[in-house]
Amino acid sequence: MRANAEPFTFLDKERQVRIPYFQRPYVWKLEHWDRLLSDLRDVCINGGNTYLGTIILQTVASKPGKIGHSVVIDGQQRLTTLSLLLKALHDSFDDTYKERGRASGRYNGCLFCMSESFEGDVSVKIDHSKLDAQCYQAIIKSEAMPPKEDFIMARSLIAQCYYHYEAELTKITFDERWELFKSLLNDYNEIMIVIRLSEEDNEQRIFDTMNTMGARLSSADTFKNYFFEKLFDDDFTREEVEDLYEKNWEGVFAKDEETITFWREPRGSRDRTENLLRYTATIRGDFTSQRLDKLPEIYKALIDNMDKDAKIQLLETIASYARIYKNNSMMFDNSNKNNFYSLGNYKKRLYRVAKIYGVSSFQPYILYLEQLHAGDEITLEKEFHKLETMLLRRCVCKSGSSEYGRLAIKLIGSDPSQRDELFEEYTPSDKELEAALKHVDENHLSSAYNMVKFILLMVELYRRSHDVRYIGNRHYAMKSLEDKFTLEHIMPKSWGKYWEMVPVVPECGGRGFTKEDYDNCRNAHIYQIGNLTLLENAQNEALSNYDFRTKIEGGVSFGPFEGMRSGIQLGITWFDIVKPYMHGVKFVINKGTKRITKHEHRATWDEERIRERTKSITDDVLAIWPLNKVEDAAEAVDEEIVICEAEVLSADDVQWEAEVITEAINEKMEAAYEAHVPDVEEVQDEAESTLEVGVEIMVEDVKSEMLESETTSAEPETELSLSREEPLPEDNVELVEPFRSIYIKIVES
Repeated sequence: MRANAEPFTFLDKERQVRIPYFQRPYVWKLEHWDRLLSDLRDVCINGGNTYLGTIILQTVASKPGKIGHSVVIDGQQRLTTLSLLLKALHDSFDDTYKERGRASGRYNGCLFCMSESFEGDVSVKIDHSKLDAQCYQAIIKSEAMPPKEDFIMARSLIAQCYYHYEAELTKITFDERWELFKSLLNDYNEIMIVIRLSEEDNEQRIFDTMNTMGARLSSADTFKNYFFEKLFDDDFTREEVEDLYEKNWEGVFAKDEETITFWREPRGSRDRTENLLRYTATIRGDFTSQRLDKLPEIYKALIDNMDKDAKIQLLETIASYARIYKNNSMMFDNSNKNNFYSLGNYKKRLYRVAKIYGVSSFQPYILYLEQLHAGDEITLEKEFHKLETMLLRRCVCKSGSSEYGRLAIKLIGSDPSQRDELFEEYTPSDKELEAALKHVDENHLSSAYNMVKFILLMVELYRRSHDVRYIGNRHYAMKSLEDKFTLEHIMPKSWGKYWEMVPVVPECGGRGFTKEDYDNCRNAHIYQIGNLTLLENAQNEALSNYDFRTKIEGGVSFGPFEGMRSGIQLGITWFDIVKPYMHGVKFVINKGTKRITKHEHRATWDEERIRERTKSITDDVLAIWPLNKVEDAAEAVDEEIVICEAEVLSADDVQWEAEVITEAINEKMEAAYEAHVPDVEEVQDEAESTLEVGVEIMVEDVKSEMLESETTSAEPETELSLSREEPLPEDNVELVEPFRSIYIKIVES
């Protein structure tokens, strides 16, 4: 590498300067043109030098039948603009001064080159890219061009630049224009730094070091330019190269503005195209543990040692992976802004797990699987589920992630049986997972903590298809959930103020325990997954460290707030926590006066309840993410129990549905009780219309000696009740389409 301060006339010493044929187009606009002209005019008026930037060139040696040349690595915009200004200045003079300007040979040497390779034709010194070559050459050679309006309509910024300078120079005196012209061709006017690289130098690394303001030179730019230049060296015709470019590069990475924006969008320190090239090299086994800035060198070495067919195959492989990447972009970066969680979409589940965990090492493996099993969704789902299970378990168990890059490479290079062995080796066991779920990381910023939130959402969705308490309930029909919840400790971390009176229930009974032992037992249970639930943010903040009853019922602090029993809660909150609390509430109806009396015995929340719920949730977690039993996992996710489609209902099914209806009627009766509504039949009618289910209350006379012998002036009362231990008679059950009528007994007492 050599770097020198040089004048614009350095071009006179170059044989030819090439802008890569498929390079990005010229993009400078009015502000850049005016600033460059202003800087040069300032030098002419005030003297001294001005620094116009850096030009990076890479020398390409001569080859048989081909002239040597330099490739522009950086400085395309600047070189193009200066040459257009020089041309506009020359064209502003009369013939006499045009001749004087060309007399020294500097003008022609900066804009043109002569060589026997061109068969006597004059060629422009700067050989422009495919998109700009025609317009640039027409201007520099003073060839017949369409009217200005045509170029402007075609949005050729090169043409607009030339015509802008042509107009601006008419506002400047002849003497100043002549001084500007001579200044540009002055061998002592060192206005730029020219860095010359050899073919062995890493142009991207040097560019990234030098360039702090311009658009960075990406690995994709380096690859594209080098690859297609090599195709020209392999005696491909220009038509063949353009066809390959249009089909496998432009058609994939630059077919429209949306596509260009997508691939150039930064993902960390690199853009998507660079990530794709890294994944491709990893899948091929060419990129293992090297630094990312080595990627251009790796591809250059590959290309240099490939024949024509191998080069074409490499290009087609990259294009194939690019199409998969774009169609599944959420799997490879954080571009997916969809905030909904779904159990059924296996790709989104894996994406969520990887995103929460903050792991990207397996993206080449995911891309490899997508291509390997294209069209085979069943196999692809099984393979993705293995990876998802391993990552989720390792995250919750806080296993190390330093080996993931090497593991991904091993998985790509292994056959199916070897991959299964690797997953078995790296996936934490059921016992390890169970232990981890008994002590959830309390750090809200940790991946393990956030993974537990994801797990609870997935358990909720899993139960909506597998738990009879959920099925058929319209509140739990949705199979996706928006991520608007935060984790709430039911028994709070700071339990001393409101929970001191709740007895500690150790698993071992607590014989011989000291107060410190009891406190340690409680503190240990606080962080079990069974003590966690999901609430919407505002409700979570309001409930804070209050006692269990206040958390369920609500209360008043700085203002009134609602408890867990208000609104529609997730099933993991309603069925696991709220409903057991409400189970002790009974409404007794006086048959004579039809008045409602409320009796209640509230459940509490203690260590025993936490352990029971931890086991229940853990069982579901093991069913969703089993240890390398993919077939069982897929069945667990896909299977749905739909009682409504059953032709014959079991007694348990009937009682479950009746219990759902009873629960809703209880809510209505409680509202009536609190509002002092005397008409029970009106309450029942309202409950029926709300539930949209035919509910008929059948009063059955209960003949018993106790009732016959009982004498009291009080009006007989009836209790609305239903228990799983007391199956309903089959003749009390009738299927009516489109709804089921459940006959609930009112037993005289």
